[in-house]
Amino acid sequence: PFRRQLMLFLERGQSTMASDLIRRPSPVAMDKILMNKLQKKVELMVGKSDTLGTVDIELDGMRARLVDHYNTAKALCKEVGLAPMAVRLLRHGCPQAFQVQVRRR
Repeated sequence: PFRRQLMLFLERGQSTMASDLIRRPSPVAMDKILMNKLQKKVELMVGKSDTLGTVDIELDGMRARLVDHYNTAKALCKEVGLAPMAVRLLRHGCPQAFQVQVRRR
């Protein structure tokens, strides 16, 4: 009987059935987690509440052409042109904002 009880305890400890402890937060906790993630992403985009940054880009124009050989006699041409333009990116805090201005020159 003693050996049988000892073997029972040993077999119970070597059980192949695994039980997982899965974290299941409440809907309120999930909302809080999502808001924290969103706030971190917004802060990454626009910076902390006391930062200021600007980027100015000026393009004199751009032209791109793509030529594909359709067959031995014909070619397929695609062309894109972009007028001269200026882009200004501005990020600042208090309140946090990210502003993009695109204008023609």
